[in-house]
Formats: sequence, C-alpha cells, structure tokens
Amino acid sequence: MKPIKRSVMRILVWNMRWMTRYAGFIARPLVSWYAGREVIACGLAARERGAVSLIYTPWHSRGEHSFYVRRGRSWVPIEAIPVEDFSGALVRQVLLPSVQPGDVCQARAADLTSGRTTSSPPITVKPGTKEDAALLRIQALPGGEALFSWPQAGLHDPMIYFLTLEGRTGNALVGVYTRETSWRYPRLKDASLAVGGTELPPLVAGETYTAKWVLVDFDGWVAEMAVKSFEQQILPGFGADSG
Repeated sequence: MKPIKRSVMRILVWNMRWMTRYAGFIARPLVSWYAGREVIACGLAARERGAVSLIYTPWHSRGEHSFYVRRGRSWVPIEAIPVEDFSGALVRQVLLPSVQPGDVCQARAADLTSGRTTSSPPITVKPGTKEDAALLRIQALPGGEALFSWPQAGLHDPMIYFLTLEGRTGNALVGVYTRETSWRYPRLKDASLAVGGTELPPLVAGETYTAKWVLVDFDGWVAEMAVKSFEQQILPGFGADSG
C-alpha cells in the first residue's frame, strides 16, 4: 500500500475503532454499507508448502468470484482452486498456485442486482503467515458467553482483526471484524462488522467450538493467525480461562 493511502487508511480504521465503541449506531451501518460495495478478502500462506491462499467473505446478491494478479498496469485473471472453506459458509477459501511473494492480487464478483463489478482492495502476497494458537485466549463466562482476546497482537501493526466461531460440526456461527483486542460473545454490537447470525444462541456447556482469528495488515495480508478448539463451560459466577 502506498504511503499516502496507508496514512488515510490508518485514520479511517482508527476512527472506526472509537466510533464503534462510542457511537456504534452510526459506525456499524457505515461499515456495513462500505463492505457491501467491495469484496472483503485477504491473503495468507496456506499450510501446503509454497502455496498462497485467499479467503473472502461472500455477500448477498453476488455471483461467482474471480481472481486476478497485477502484471504491469493490467489485471490478469489467474487460476483459483477452491479448497475447504476457511469457516463454513461465512468465509470461502481458494488456492492461488501461480502467485509468488511480491505479487499483488485481487478478488472480484458481479453484483447480481446492479450488474456492477465489485472488487477487493489490492492484496500484496508476502512470504509467510505466523500461525500460533497461543496468540488467542478464550475465557468461558456465565450465561453461555465467552471472551476472546489477543493481547499480544496490540504490539503489531494491524489494519483489522477477524474472528470466526464454529460449532462442533464445522458450522460457522458468526464472524466479526474489529479493531479491539478482544470480543465478547455474543455481543454483536461491540464489533464494527458482523457476518452470520443476527441473534446468537448461548454457547452450550460441554460442546466443543473452534475459534479462528487472523490479523490483517494494511496490505491485505494475514500476518498472524490462530486456530483453537475449546470446550465451553457454563459457570455460575466466574470465568474459566482456557489458555
């Protein structure tokens, strides 16, 4: 991302954080409107050695997605291989076998209502993604709630954090985008943008859930991620930290 554009983006995401915290009734509709006008996508180093993966959030009224790499001043279509969803139907995933570190990619999709083509911001491919489950902490809370936090991530330079929560069968319950370093399930109003259910059920005692967290930098690349499964505990008056 160019320095001027990066500076503007920093201002925007900083304002998104405090506006969501103190004026969410204004911030959330604005973020949702913006999200509806572009493809939300980011790149990461796939577990397959040498492979680059792109994950994206489908939006209502959009057709099939296509993928491009920048060559000079032109965008050239590239092969994209669908693989297992990153998080149920909420976040899809494709492998881009032909791209290398330094390449700039983009996802596109046609809006079936307006016919307008929407695209993601440019995504710069980088050498790797750090995956460490210890980056994510999960604390069971009374009433079927849970606190997800990533305190160490505040030491880095994120554009935004994205967290998804899946049930035992892999069904995605929710995905939230936030600039905070924690999020409490099921408080959707604490997130800048939420995808999935509008009303979330309490987590069930004894059930196993999987949380997936990513840190997206200002180039659209996942610098860090964590995947952690946990068994929910319903407690009478205090939380239990699951590490």
